[in-house]
Amino acid sequence: AKAAAKRALELDPQLAAGHTAVAYATLHFDWDADKACRQFDQAIALNPAWVDAHHWHSHALCAAGRFSESLAACRQIVELDPLNPLMHAHVAWHHYMSRSYAEALTQAEQVVRMEPGFHWGYFFAGWALERLGRQSDAIARLKDAVRCSSSNPVMLAGLGHALASSQDRKEALKVARELERL
Repeated sequence: AKAAAKRALELDPQLAAGHTAVAYATLHFDWDADKACRQFDQAIALNPAWVDAHHWHSHALCAAGRFSESLAACRQIVELDPLNPLMHAHVAWHHYMSRSYAEALTQAEQVVRMEPGFHWGYFFAGWALERLGRQSDAIARLKDAVRCSSSNPVMLAGLGHALASSQDRKEALKVARELERL
C-alpha cells in the first residue's frame, strides 16, 4: 500500500488521496503518529474538503495524545459530512479515547437516534456505559451492536469483554467460542 501511494505521489505530488494513503500507512503500520499528522496536514492543505484525510488525521492526533486538536478535527469532519453516521460515531470514539465517557455516551446515543440500524452507535454507547459502571446497560447496547452488525467479530468482542467484566463467565465464554468459530 505504501509503495503504491508513494508511486501515486511521484506521478502527482498534489494528490490529496496519495498523501492520505501514505499517512494512513505511516500511522497504522509504522506507528509514527507525528509523521502521519504532518502527512495528513499536507493532504488537507491540498484538499480541505477531503473527509477521509480529516477522519484519519483525527485518529493520528488522538494517537499522539493531542485530544483537543483531535476533537477539533472531529468537528470539522461532521461539518463536512453532517449526514454520515460513521463520522458521528467517530466523534463518540474520540470522546471515549480521551476518557470523556459521558460525552462519548451522549454522542453514541445521538448516532443511535440518527441511524437505529447502525451498529457503531450501539457499540460506542456500550463501551461508554461499561466505563461509567453501568454494566447491564452496556451489555444491552452491545447486544444491539451484535444484532445490527450480523455478529461482526468486533461487536462480539466488545460484548464478550462487557460480559467478562460483569463476571458472567458462562456468557463470556459463549461469545469467545463464537469468535473462535468465526
